Amino acid sequence: MTNISALPPLLRKRRPAEPLAGYITPKLRELVARLSHINDFGFLTMAWSTHALQTGRKDSIRKGIFRYPKEAASDSILNGHSVQAWEIETLANLLLTTPKTPGFAWEPTMDTRDFETIRVLTNLLRSAEDDETPLRINNENIIDELHRIGHRQFPWQRTWVRSGELYKYLYIYCQGVCADYFKERYGLDIIDYVSAAFVLFTQHVGRTWMPLLDTQEKLPVSLEAIHKTTKLLSSSTWTAHREAAALVKKFEAEASAPIPIAYQPSYLRLKPIICYDRAETTLYTSPLPDLILLRVTAGLFYDLASGKNPVISDANTRFEEYSRKIIKAFIPEFDPLPAEKYRYKKNPVETPDILLKLHGKIVSVMECKATKLTYAAQYGENPREDASDGYDQIVKAIFQLWRYFAHVRQGILKHNLADDVTGVILTLDSWTQMGGKLRDKLVAEAKVYSVNKDSSITEADMRTPVFCPIQELDDILSVSDADQILATFRRMTDIDSFSWNVRQKRDDIGPRLPAKPYPFDPGELMPLWAITNRGRWSDQPIKDSGKHGL
Repeated sequence: MTNISALPPLLRKRRPAEPLAGYITPKLRELVARLSHINDFGFLTMAWSTHALQTGRKDSIRKGIFRYPKEAASDSILNGHSVQAWEIETLANLLLTTPKTPGFAWEPTMDTRDFETIRVLTNLLRSAEDDETPLRINNENIIDELHRIGHRQFPWQRTWVRSGELYKYLYIYCQGVCADYFKERYGLDIIDYVSAAFVLFTQHVGRTWMPLLDTQEKLPVSLEAIHKTTKLLSSSTWTAHREAAALVKKFEAEASAPIPIAYQPSYLRLKPIICYDRAETTLYTSPLPDLILLRVTAGLFYDLASGKNPVISDANTRFEEYSRKIIKAFIPEFDPLPAEKYRYKKNPVETPDILLKLHGKIVSVMECKATKLTYAAQYGENPREDASDGYDQIVKAIFQLWRYFAHVRQGILKHNLADDVTGVILTLDSWTQMGGKLRDKLVAEAKVYSVNKDSSITEADMRTPVFCPIQELDDILSVSDADQILATFRRMTDIDSFSWNVRQKRDDIGPRLPAKPYPFDPGELMPLWAITNRGRWSDQPIKDSGKHGL
């Protein structure tokens, strides 16, 4: 009689799973070997529970699902039990890109119901990352690593659960041509899509696993919209394994060097919900629920990118409008004017996108760039070469600032500039974050480009540009007056400031003012937000008819 618990003979001898990409080190091999023996359902349950434990949601962990020491129920990074969200994301991505060892179901595995397992895996991950360091970092390029670390960690530290982030992307991506294209392509109103995702977020924050939401209770969004949104945002475990591996292979093939573990593209950024067939039902989980909100704010770009020029141009225009609105709303003394059209050598030309006036003088000019921050731009070993199209746009933006200063100096434009006027590259995403050497390189390229494009531009016109993402501008506007904003911009042009962010340099100017509330209400664009703010349904998970949720 055959013992069904025994490993089949053909599977008793097999090679251990190998890392799919990156720098192959002993610790990475050990980590991958352990992940290859772990059941997906158990790992995803453990990942969700760990994140809940360390984000104030321990009461959402059902009794018996996950054991943990009481010290682990803390968001402190100093208590010895900390597992950062970006580490959970990296581990989940490694799980999805690691093939299962044949016969893993018959072998003893790590206990995913115990915090000790995630602790061991996290320490292995940290050791594997440390082992990579001497293989790729040296005294010449160590500073370049700062911007990669920033892109991995800063967004998690800021969080995407912010009304300002929601309003910004609703304004930019959820109106006009963008909204029309989304409905035509997906058969779903884009506001309903974001609203349904918000409903899903509130459910996944409080539940490890849940069936497809199906209830007779009145919902603020139709079930049809919720089901379509679930389909767009989710993937089965089998599909996730296949597509996550393909994603990593694609980017490693395009990269100029192996991709370190920490920076491998994350499949959860595309599909933040994973479904798993179990018994007679399909269950859904979002191990990091915040990624649902990322996917339907900044991540809306991926749903719209196939619309190409008409759609992207519409988003660019709305980004310029939003930037002017937010400046005026936070600091009414400013007068942010739109670009002016004029002619130069019989050709149509435009000024930079925002002409910022104060007391009758232009005190800063801003060129807005809504260009999407690509994976290669964030994590490439040679970002300038690996993401050349995006950085070419930054070089052109610097040129446009300098051309404007030159044309005012020559009297082609009759504008009254302040003596210390600054030029700002205002980006929708965090281009050049913490990238001092990269910024130096872009400015040097812009000088060559400018000489070739317009010989009337002189060294005096080539004012050092300020690199500022819109989220950082939002932040400093809320705690500053007009003079402090301008002083921050001027400080950013100092030679020793090129590697720093605007928020950090704002603190050099002086104490922050009491924070002003965000001036816009997402409920103006998404009715669900108004309901949420009144607390009608967001405090408690919606009851569904399924009996299989965890």
